[in-house]
Parts: sequence; C-alpha cells; structure tokens
Amino acid sequence: MFEDVLIGKFDIFAVYNYCQAIKKGIDENQAKEYGYLIAVMGAIAKKHKRKGGGGGFSYSNLKRCAERKKKKTISYRSYNKIIEKLGEDFYNNYFLPGIRAMVDEGLSYDLIKERLEIPPVWGAKISGKKFIEFMR
Repeated sequence: MFEDVLIGKFDIFAVYNYCQAIKKGIDENQAKEYGYLIAVMGAIAKKHKRKGGGGGFSYSNLKRCAERKKKKTISYRSYNKIIEKLGEDFYNNYFLPGIRAMVDEGLSYDLIKERLEIPPVWGAKISGKKFIEFMR
C-alpha cells in the first residue's frame, strides 16, 4: 500500500513550511501559499548560486521572484498540487500528520530529511510505504 506514492524533498519542504506557518497562527490558505513559495525559492536557491544585491527578503519580493522564475502565479492552490500528487488519502492520513508531528517535536527540515533517510542527491525520493515505516 502506497508503494506508488513518491515523496520528494520539495514536497517535504513545502509541507514543513506550511506546518511552521500554521504553528505561528497564519491562516490555512496563507500558510499553504507560504509553504509552497518557500519550497520554490529553496529549489531556485539550490539550483542557482545566490547573486549579490537584489530586492531583499520581504514576502512580496520573494513571491514576485518565485512567480517570475516559475512563470506562474503562486497561491494556496499551488500547494494543492502536492496533495493531488501524493493522493488525498495518503496526504491527510499519513504525510501531513507525520510532518506536523516532527515539526511539533522541534525538528528542523534537515533533521526531518535525516530521519527519513532521504539521500542528499538531486531528485531523491522515498516511497509512501517507506515514509509510513519511518513514522512508526
């Protein structure tokens, strides 16, 4: 069960940041947008070395930069792509509760990746089955 679900670091980072935002009291839709936006910016930063100068790190500047790079508007609906990809059942019953529990435990994103034994290589993924095993 859930062997065909593949979880990437982007998915984990987006949900991790969503959970962090919820924990800070941000409403659900804004938290989804924030989680997805930060994951996009993280992916961009990994792919390209950050250049000096620029527009600073305000939320609106980050969003504008991410949307320019993705050539799409980023909203809470963007986050829903993760839910669709993983499947609502897996997301709601295993993935979100698992990531939320690790965030509540105080784990950083890097410690979550370590706990899930995700290889550091680009494009690494784990199966939904493996995720559930790690959460037991």
